[in-house]
Amino acid sequence: IIHPNLGRDEIDAMPDHVRNLRPSAWKVYTMYGPPTKYAPEGGWFLDDEEIGGPFLEQVLRCGGPRIVCSHKGLGGPVPSASVKSTSPRDVGPAAKAFPEISFIIYHSGYERNPYGEEGALDEANPTGVDRLVVSAREAGIGHDGNIYAELGRTWFRILRRPVEAGHGLGKLRREYCPKRGLWG
Repeated sequence: IIHPNLGRDEIDAMPDHVRNLRPSAWKVYTMYGPPTKYAPEGGWFLDDEEIGGPFLEQVLRCGGPRIVCSHKGLGGPVPSASVKSTSPRDVGPAAKAFPEISFIIYHSGYERNPYGEEGALDEANPTGVDRLVVSAREAGIGHDGNIYAELGRTWFRILRRPVEAGHGLGKLRREYCPKRGLWG
């Protein structure tokens, strides 16, 4: 687990982690941390110039795994209002800027809409898992791209609502499976 928003020491320590710990991937919580220029309510984004960019550049430089696992979605009781940095809007741009890195997105960017259920894909007004799908599409990341959708917690959240489950898993399956959909 790396917290690149808590100081340059976190990023600078990554080569030591590679030598001493031999990680399989880098795990980050973008919703965690003090306010930044890019996320005034707290946290950070994978595509911001202050934290995300330098972190991803170090992933490429440090000689370790080129896999970044990021928690996106499940931000709070109101969709993305409590912590906007849980939004996956940054995943597509980061994946496009760093095609050598594989991005595993925990929760598939899912955010429960307290006023409705996951429905058909709505690219004009994305909610739920649509946010990850739209972020990837807008960045030109296709089915065989470097974004992977993790389904475990997402499924746990929607399995009791069959219509929402059908739409959510259907969209994720169409975009990411069989090779880019993961059960975490």
